[in-house]
Amino acid sequence: MVIERTAVLIVRAWMEPGAPLQLRASVRHTSAVGRGVWHAISFSDTSALAEFVREWSDDVRAQTVSPRAPRTRAEDRWVNEGGANVG
Repeated sequence: MVIERTAVLIVRAWMEPGAPLQLRASVRHTSAVGRGVWHAISFSDTSALAEFVREWSDDVRAQTVSPRAPRTRAEDRWVNEGGANVG
């Protein structure tokens, strides 16, 4: 049996003038490609965003993302530790 290892991560970034940290980023990701199951998380810190993307890609490589697990370990960590806003 072939195990599907396809996941998608989309980062949308923009500048928000007047905010203390002007960069804003919205990340949408899924490991349930073709099922329409997407999750979103938002960042205003570039280091946090980069670390999330690195952890997410590690999750994909380790095959820990699946349609049955709605969040990656990376998202669980950021949500539970207050590093980002889930949207």
